[in-house]
Amino acid sequence: MNAIDQERAAERRRFLTELNARLQPLQIARSRAAWTLMTEGTDAAAHANAAASQALEEAYSDAEASATLNRWVREDATGDALVDREVAVLANAFARRQGDAETREQIVALESELSHTFSTFRGTLAGAPATSAAIDRVLASSTETSLRKQAWEAAMAIGPVVAPRVLELVRLRNARATALGYRDYFAMSLALAETDESELFSLLDTLEKATRAPFRTRKAVYDAERARVFGIEASALRPWHYVSPFFQRVEVPDAVRGDEVFGEQDLETLAARFFDSIGMNVRDVLERSDLHPREGKNQHAFCFNIDRAGDIRILANLEATERWAGTLLHECGHAVYDRYIDPKLPFALRKPAHTMVTEAIAMLMGRQTNHVDFLIECAGVPAMEVTPLSGELRRSAAFRMQVFVRWALVLIHFERDLYANPDRTDLNEHWWTLKRRYQLLEPPEDREAPDWAAKLHLALAPVYYQNYVLGEVIASQLARYVADASRSPGLVDNLYAGEFLIQRVFAMGARKRWDDLIADATRKPLSADAFIAEYT
Repeated sequence: MNAIDQERAAERRRFLTELNARLQPLQIARSRAAWTLMTEGTDAAAHANAAASQALEEAYSDAEASATLNRWVREDATGDALVDREVAVLANAFARRQGDAETREQIVALESELSHTFSTFRGTLAGAPATSAAIDRVLASSTETSLRKQAWEAAMAIGPVVAPRVLELVRLRNARATALGYRDYFAMSLALAETDESELFSLLDTLEKATRAPFRTRKAVYDAERARVFGIEASALRPWHYVSPFFQRVEVPDAVRGDEVFGEQDLETLAARFFDSIGMNVRDVLERSDLHPREGKNQHAFCFNIDRAGDIRILANLEATERWAGTLLHECGHAVYDRYIDPKLPFALRKPAHTMVTEAIAMLMGRQTNHVDFLIECAGVPAMEVTPLSGELRRSAAFRMQVFVRWALVLIHFERDLYANPDRTDLNEHWWTLKRRYQLLEPPEDREAPDWAAKLHLALAPVYYQNYVLGEVIASQLARYVADASRSPGLVDNLYAGEFLIQRVFAMGARKRWDDLIADATRKPLSADAFIAEYT
């Protein structure tokens, strides 16, 4: 690095240090306020979260700082890779917050209001308010079609309540994006997340084609099984005959006895035991977490890295089921990523390389409930009982993944179309057209309701779902690399896998672009090859 580059790097480093000093306390305050809102759900918590969010948004809306960062991105690099990367990361973070202050404030207020609604709303089942867990129990086990339909309708009941505000939010997000020169908010979000839209949809098309035939074949068998349960023809199956409201997951076959196995487990102990086996500690995270359901608490699951300095917490609503075992492992995957990021990195880079990469790690960990070695070594299932089921477990895992991918195709395509034209009058019909095309689902007769709005992500995690799909693809590529390098097919008791992930992925934080990180770690650019080989 020559003297001019050194001087330029020093100037930028001073600026970045001052910027981080402003942003860090606001980011931490926002995280704490969001945690309180999710765990308490009170009006006071909602107001505090809105205020903290607004303060952070105002800091990121600094037009002068944004202009400086963008100018440096356009200019020559300094030769200091850490400084150059921090400039790029912060430039994108500031760019998404530019625009009209009034619009920004409206967006923050609406998001906080919707977050409160999603946290506290309860649909009606059998004449009483029902939690998501209660709805899930009905869809998982009831053979009474009328009760199942009530449960499904209770899950969708929030749609009409929030739909007008979600559409208002979409229009506001679009207004900001177009003012900044983007086609719409969908395009802006991908661009600022360093995700090429054409490459994304090319990969999605590859996955759609690869999963189309096996999904159609396996779903026909699955539908025949479901129809027998209810004593109806397969053609009469409707959304409430499946085990999740959006048909985004299916249950483990009875032969595997998933809920019976995990119903006998302390899920926190199970998770700690698994992560111990790969040399990662989650015990202190679990101790400071909020893991069990109660009134007023958000019904979903999240991992919060409060301060990027070790205060990592998980919010969950655990029940002793296979689904919640996988969910806890998933959230612990986020937690270990955050835990092992190099603490010496500057605050702006002390986070995962990308949302899709932390999702990849979470998904890799959540997959363990389908693995024979995990069931034997961690869940204590006798080997003679589970080993003969290894083929069925693999087939079940493949079908589960196909179900998820086909569901994700619905949401991603719908969301792109939603931002392209939020004023179209056929949104409800379009939602079911996509569900029929990708999920092979028949819509309810004579239903005209915004069922799409019942999906929290469209309101509060916009343009996010592609990260789940890319995360699954990355997880498969990481798993294949680890298996080949360690000559061990699984993660349980694989200390090489733990060390590889900590050193080659987690510790790097955001010092590299996500695609460079994966290519460097696995010695090849990201492709769908490993995923397709594993799940189709």
